[in-house]
Amino acid sequence: MLRRLGHEANDALDEFLELALGYERKAPASLQGFVAWLRAADTEVKRDMEISRDEVRVMTVHGAKGLEASVVFLVDTTTSPSDTQRLRLIHLPQGNAAPNAPGVVVWAGKKAEDPPAVADARKAMLGDTEDEYRRLLYVAMTRAADRLIVG
Repeated sequence: MLRRLGHEANDALDEFLELALGYERKAPASLQGFVAWLRAADTEVKRDMEISRDEVRVMTVHGAKGLEASVVFLVDTTTSPSDTQRLRLIHLPQGNAAPNAPGVVVWAGKKAEDPPAVADARKAMLGDTEDEYRRLLYVAMTRAADRLIVG
């Protein structure tokens, strides 16, 4: 299996086997029970990135949090988050509802035809998107120990 998946799968397979053995010690052996237990456990497998390997790692910013590399390439940094189609689904707050109450999601058409509530919500979502972009850019830029190459 490792020949097909590569050595990167070793950590995940080891963790899966440990979970299977742990389940076997706690409950009667049942595939359905094991799968339900796995889903409820919300397990996340993280590779030990501190081990120095002669390889290139392609990672998302979220996956790179807390890690450091001697050389980091940031690609596609010239695209603004506002250029995406994410602002088609607009989250509208419910009028007199409690502050944390779920709002309503609407499909927005042309920006010029937005009613005032949709225009305000679109503007707020754009601000939130740009703030998150800057936070992720900061995280990405601070992963480099020696060299940061921005493209």
